[in-house]
Amino acid sequence: MTLRIFWENWQKPILVIIMFFVIFPFYMVINYYLKGIGAKGYDLTTPIDRLISFQPLWQYVYVSIYTFVLFPAVYIKDNQVFRRAFCAFLFVQLFAFSVFLLFPTQIQRGEKMVAGKEGFVAWGIRLNYQLDPPYNCFPSLHVGNSFVAALSLHYVDPFAGWLALFWAVLISYSTLAVKHHFFLDVVAGALLAFFAHWLFLFPLRQGKSQPELRRSRLVLCIPLFAYFFTLLVAWVLYLVGYPA
Repeated sequence: MTLRIFWENWQKPILVIIMFFVIFPFYMVINYYLKGIGAKGYDLTTPIDRLISFQPLWQYVYVSIYTFVLFPAVYIKDNQVFRRAFCAFLFVQLFAFSVFLLFPTQIQRGEKMVAGKEGFVAWGIRLNYQLDPPYNCFPSLHVGNSFVAALSLHYVDPFAGWLALFWAVLISYSTLAVKHHFFLDVVAGALLAFFAHWLFLFPLRQGKSQPELRRSRLVLCIPLFAYFFTLLVAWVLYLVGYPA
């Protein structure tokens, strides 16, 4: 097998591995670096942020991003389209990482709202706060990644894409409802995603029909099953008292 054939057959899993295990982890590296040096991030609170109360049940929507970003990986069939989607994701990450370091932000979250509270949702929010320090807010990668994923789906399947865009809007609101982001973070994340889409996917002119660009809609169940499996694992951890 020549290198070209190998790349043609295996580029998607290789790029997915690179994104999930090489690129995405830099978010946590930067976050813990800023925490380690005791960085004093900017407060971007606006009147809109003050209007939105702490709503813990939105945590279920907030954590869905971790499987939501799998939709392009399982659904896009055409390699060229997938490479463009990968480049859009990569652009968003690298741009955001640069801003995190040059313009650190820090948010006051809802720790007091869940301190000492019983229940799975309160436990999940406390765990999320513990694992994810309050930096790396602007622009929101939760929002940026969700819109890049949704717009990538829309490119190959408008119907599925509109549903995904609706969920991306819900994810955006959830970042405000569980006090992980400022309103300006959401706006910046969405604009960054639309710009990345315009830069990499919008100019691509395909001679193939949409059914040739995508797989069966049944594969869209894979990220959904992964989401519910993640919740199940979290439930088990909650029952066994992790973390102590």
